[in-house]
Amino acid sequence: MNKDYIDCIAFKRRIQREIATETKCMAPLERLVYYRRLSDESPFASLIQK
Repeated sequence: MNKDYIDCIAFKRRIQREIATETKCMAPLERLVYYRRLSDESPFASLIQK
């Protein structure tokens, strides 16, 4: 197998588990603030705001 291979599905699932753990006990409004902060800090934030 090529050393440059990235398992995208495993990567996505790991991130989803991390986010689920971080937001587990949050109220809906707290989760909204959390997700908005993540989107604002994203490397793609400038593209999302267009």
